[in-house]
Amino acid sequence: MLAFNINNTNDKKKLLFLLVWMPFFMLAQFTQTLTSTPEFCTGDGKVKIDIANTTAGASFDFVFYRLPNSTTAYRTASGVIASSTSLSHTENNLPSGNYTLTTYENVGGVITTKNSTFTVTNNFVAVNFTNKVTYSCGLANITANVTSGNPATFELRNASTGTLVAGPQTSNVFSGIQAGTYNVIVTDICGNTKSLSATTVAETNNYVFVRAATNNLGFNQL
Repeated sequence: MLAFNINNTNDKKKLLFLLVWMPFFMLAQFTQTLTSTPEFCTGDGKVKIDIANTTAGASFDFVFYRLPNSTTAYRTASGVIASSTSLSHTENNLPSGNYTLTTYENVGGVITTKNSTFTVTNNFVAVNFTNKVTYSCGLANITANVTSGNPATFELRNASTGTLVAGPQTSNVFSGIQAGTYNVIVTDICGNTKSLSATTVAETNNYVFVRAATNNLGFNQL
């Protein structure tokens, strides 16, 4: 219990100041937890900000600094309102890198700040593949064997004219292809493409029919 001996005007002013501001002094300090998601395509990283121990109606400003630049804000998200004693805010489209986040909480004009750091890692893997050509019944089959990356579609184009022969398709196999030179184009989940040529030839028959002399039973042997 607080006891005051109010003897003069100054003491009364001090008491009034304390009574007005005490509710704000007694507010719990908000806490924040950051969870980052790696960048899989250019600039698609993100960070989730979980705020606890705040006040319903509090206004938050989130100021992001992409290091090593710690003076000029990379991005600001302003006026995020807490509807309860907690809130979650996700900031999308962040490129890989190290960041400092300065969070400003405004409760009835009382500003509280917190600084935290987080990292968005770069998990992008470029598409690489090889082409394998096999033959069946005089026509070719082209298979794009992906060795890295995250392919989305495959297409086959004439190398000379650029004309689409097959696809885009999710299958990595092109069947029944005539003799010629082609470009196999693989598009990854980010929209990046890689092209690799493949040449097919007319299949040469490697068999002949031979008629043998008539046997003793009067039949020709094949």
